[in-house]
Amino acid sequence: MLVKDQLCKFVFKKLPLFFPEKKATSTHFGICMLLCHKDMTMALYSLQSLFFHLGYALPLYIIDDGSLTKSDSATLRKLFTITIDTKSKALLKIRTNFGNYPTLLKYMEDEKNHVKRMKVAALLLSPFQKIICLEPDVLFFHLPAEIQSFKKTGKNYFGVLHQAVYEQQFVHDNMMEMHFRRLLYFHLKLDIHFLFNGGFLLLNKDTINKVSLAKIEKTLRIFYTVDYARMFYAEETILATLFEVNNSVLLPYPGYVNLVYPIEYDRTLPNRASAIHFITPTRLIFIYQGVKLALRSRLFSKK
Repeated sequence: MLVKDQLCKFVFKKLPLFFPEKKATSTHFGICMLLCHKDMTMALYSLQSLFFHLGYALPLYIIDDGSLTKSDSATLRKLFTITIDTKSKALLKIRTNFGNYPTLLKYMEDEKNHVKRMKVAALLLSPFQKIICLEPDVLFFHLPAEIQSFKKTGKNYFGVLHQAVYEQQFVHDNMMEMHFRRLLYFHLKLDIHFLFNGGFLLLNKDTINKVSLAKIEKTLRIFYTVDYARMFYAEETILATLFEVNNSVLLPYPGYVNLVYPIEYDRTLPNRASAIHFITPTRLIFIYQGVKLALRSRLFSKK
């Protein structure tokens, strides 16, 4: 098994050298992403699998967490239509565009907060009217019907962790941060599921307005009152605030799966799911499934 794993990892790293260029023509519909060097290869599989099933490419807006190499940036620019901002450049844009929200600026500029805060920046700074907010560990196995609906309507779409995962990971393992987040949602009167997950989100840019930004500002003030801003999942509460509107729709399970434990996975899941978010403990499965998808699609070139 070890030899098989190592061989698959080797193939996983080498196949992207032969992935096709997929340039976009759209300017109003695109993808935003926070990306680091260690997730670079996953991002290539994620984007290629999405564009393959869509039948066309989308432009990208990416914030570099500070670890992308020159080679990473060159590869992204060769394959895709893309804008890449450094973290410092993105922060400068946040100061320029959101200077009326001092607690948001404080949260973004505080290096003691997790770098995941820059995922919020990527969404706020996205130049697109229709935004797919994507993490690099999401694979697409079929045409996502909700994307087609999203293009035509004003609805936003979001996903959640499966309830069984909450029972196992956060209750059984007594993960206090998620318990506290549940209380925080109650206190903030957030009318959205507290198991909200930020792996794959569809958001209309007009959702980012004075009302939602004021709610984010209020949320962040409470963060600093209880010292929650530094927590690993803090950015998801901010993202959830943007989806707390009547036209936000929950992505259906098992069409969209946030996979936390390898034991949750079964071989039929790729046949039933349009997209699977392979959260850190399941990333070895991402590698196997990414290689399978690439080979079966002739490196994401033919159905």
